[in-house]
Amino acid sequence: MTAHNIRDAKSIVFLDDMPADDGLADLTFSVDELAREFDLAPRTIRNYEERGLLQPERRGQRRLYSQRDRITLEQILRARRFGLSLADLDQHLIGKDGPFGSPTLALPPDRCRARIAALKREREAIDRAIRDLENLASRMRR
Repeated sequence: MTAHNIRDAKSIVFLDDMPADDGLADLTFSVDELAREFDLAPRTIRNYEERGLLQPERRGQRRLYSQRDRITLEQILRARRFGLSLADLDQHLIGKDGPFGSPTLALPPDRCRARIAALKREREAIDRAIRDLENLASRMRR
């Protein structure tokens, strides 16, 4: 089974509830496959590897990323969307309790609340900018 087959079957999901004996644990991905799946530059994935966040298997010059790496990458991208810096990741990606022994993302509740408040402020600023631009465009059409 390859990553390509799974994506074609639209069965890529959060793997928390997947049985361990379904062959997914043995699935590997190239850097290009992960880059396409997550819409990233391959260099970004290699950067996470250089920082020790991902540990692909090496076969010659080729990197093979495991399900653990794939799920860790998902967690990294989620953390980045939440506003965590790369330096923060070491503190907040913890343990090996996730699917396939991947780390879990742990944020203190006060940090979550602060980030939610900051995002709401950003959303309000964006909504204001959109209204202002719509008003400007409307006046220019007249």
